[in-house]
Amino acid sequence: MFTPALVLLATLAVAPAMRADTVAIAPTLQTLDLAVDPRRDSWSGSYEATLGVRAPVKRLALRLRGPIVNRVALRDRSGANPVVYAQRGADSLLVEASRTLAPGTVGLLVAFGGRRADLPPGLAGPPGGPWRLERGAGVVAPAWPEGTPRSRWRLAVHVPVQFGVRSSLPVLERSLRDGWRTVVFASRGAIEPDSLGLEIARIATSGAAR
Repeated sequence: MFTPALVLLATLAVAPAMRADTVAIAPTLQTLDLAVDPRRDSWSGSYEATLGVRAPVKRLALRLRGPIVNRVALRDRSGANPVVYAQRGADSLLVEASRTLAPGTVGLLVAFGGRRADLPPGLAGPPGGPWRLERGAGVVAPAWPEGTPRSRWRLAVHVPVQFGVRSSLPVLERSLRDGWRTVVFASRGAIEPDSLGLEIARIATSGAAR
């Protein structure tokens, strides 16, 4: 018996070409929230996007390579819009809403987790060394199809206080709570998701916290 996810995969496999996301949907603000403890091999994250829907659409196709998705949610002007989703192959996340998304503003949430890699792409680095993300698109957060307009990005990273965080984006705020450090970065304007860079490294005992 097919599960909803398998039905979605089967439907998309035989359906005619869908309206391109770059025509129907354009993200205006994308937020990536990562919780990383470099002493462990796994990490968790969530992705939220404010989407401008330009034409009626029911199915979304995003690129995501590596992390395993455990929750997807959509909210439109009528409230929560239940979805089914499936990861296809090595790099596709497919989402189908219960009701068609009408033109307007829609919120998308994707929660997922991943493991540290020895080499890029993704959150990677040698054992005992710093964690690095060299290019963000599609490896720690969903990426929209090529040609989708650039958008503003916000990046929040949570690490144990023994570690510091650097990014290619400007720092917006810093805080400490319950033994964890949070650093929030934000782009000054619309950027490509490949612009996201990140380094997490242990702070030297004689150095200042970053």
